[in-house]
Amino acid sequence: MDIFFWAGDWSEADRNIDRLIARAEKHSLGLYHAIGLGLKGQLSLREGDTEAGLRLLNACLEAGQHQVLTAEFRSELAIGLARAGRHDEAHAAIDKALACDEPARPHFYLPEMMRIKGELLVSGQHWCEAEYWFSRSIDLAREQSALAWELRTAASLAHLWARQGRCDEGTRVLRSVHDRFTEGFDTPDLRAAKCLLDKLRFSCAGSDKVKTTSR
Repeated sequence: MDIFFWAGDWSEADRNIDRLIARAEKHSLGLYHAIGLGLKGQLSLREGDTEAGLRLLNACLEAGQHQVLTAEFRSELAIGLARAGRHDEAHAAIDKALACDEPARPHFYLPEMMRIKGELLVSGQHWCEAEYWFSRSIDLAREQSALAWELRTAASLAHLWARQGRCDEGTRVLRSVHDRFTEGFDTPDLRAAKCLLDKLRFSCAGSDKVKTTSR
């Protein structure tokens, strides 16, 4: 299912999730039904339906039968809670996700959890702490050779540095990751990264112009 999320193919993801849920219900497979609800919740968040996303993710986590994906679903719940303005609950959810003790999946997903933690800190203007979590995320993503996770976090860090007037640094960190891709340029993350690079280039040019004029 991850491939449809990465590609931004929401309709195909929706069809496959509905198929999973239907078969799980038919054969009384509680584990797969819970996973289906969690995936449906993730999809709802991506489509902008925060209320449905929170309801489905909570139902999924309350089922408690899918330890392998618990950290991922808790992280998505944190995103939804933040969008709903429930910031204390969002921080609690991501901290709980980071504390999950699971065999393999959390290690794979950990760079993204760290990025989400950083984004929540940015929203509260705890910028130094956010930068710390973004840096940890990028380091781990590189260690895992997880270029997709590294791109997401580089974009988050570039956004943060742009807010601090550090457009050149933001451009460098994001371009260094973006330019290592050789395919997938139509995917949502790469399109967003390219758009951000264009904005940063414009901001940097404007900043340089102001400096030159003021001399």
